[in-house]
Amino acid sequence: MKTLVFEGQHYEINQGRDVGRGGVYLELMSSSGTNGGALAEVFLYEATGDIVFNSFAKEIAIELVDILVDEARQTLRVKS
Repeated sequence: MKTLVFEGQHYEINQGRDVGRGGVYLELMSSSGTNGGALAEVFLYEATGDIVFNSFAKEIAIELVDILVDEARQTLRVKS
């Protein structure tokens, strides 16, 4: 888990595995205020190597999206 503060709000980036979807993900979570919960994820489908971005919030600062995507590039890899 990685924590960060952006514009006074606290966020976490969590890594997990979703067996049902067949892959791993990094998820951006809000951990402050009334907007607690998942905001976005980057998901790696292990069978195909496809990586997708999913947003669960109406608005997310582009800087937070950049942080999440950069972290995913460094962390999510298809195991050979």
